[in-house]
Amino acid sequence: MPSGEGPGRRGAPSLRRASAGAGRWLVPWVRWVVVAVVGFAFGYAANQLPAPETVARMWPGSLGAPYVVLPFVAGAWVFPGRAGAVLAGLTVVFAGFFGYYADLLDDRGVPWTVLLTPRNPWLPLEIAAGVVFGYLGHRWWRRGSARAVLACAAVPVVEAGILLLGVHSWVLRRVLVLDLHPPFYSRSPWNVGLWVAEVLVAVLLAWLAIRHGVRRRRDR
Repeated sequence: MPSGEGPGRRGAPSLRRASAGAGRWLVPWVRWVVVAVVGFAFGYAANQLPAPETVARMWPGSLGAPYVVLPFVAGAWVFPGRAGAVLAGLTVVFAGFFGYYADLLDDRGVPWTVLLTPRNPWLPLEIAAGVVFGYLGHRWWRRGSARAVLACAAVPVVEAGILLLGVHSWVLRRVLVLDLHPPFYSRSPWNVGLWVAEVLVAVLLAWLAIRHGVRRRRDR
């Protein structure tokens, strides 16, 4: 009688192993596409926020906290290695900027590649954010590094402090050596509320990430 173990059945385990291997290879790249789409969608949505009636009132789209948090999360989630985390961080940051300037560049007939040239004054900060915070996300997710989380959370707090003191223009030109001339933002209730919200987001991020790291160490 036939044993039921024909060629198809004998090959099934090999097929399952091949499928599992393909899945392990494919899933990170699907995640990479997801963070690129999320980054672009965030940048585009931020640019659609209504502009303030005066330059002394800060526009929410100008806050830098999302460009710290997004590469941090991407670096933790997309690829398992350090190089992959950096790639994920750079991807979400640049996708965010492409989304942010999409309408403006199209209206002016300027190619999007201009954002990858020295004509983009934000380019050094984009690269630094993608590399540094993508890597920090990897450090936190793979090793439970509380320092990585605190370094990420510290940036929005520092930015809020600089804006509150009114020295952001000086920091951009003298410390970061960038040819940028942002307006002076008054300490109006609106502006202070934005800066406080940025600090609260940083505190929440630090608390959630450190708590998750403690749980992971307990489960080992």
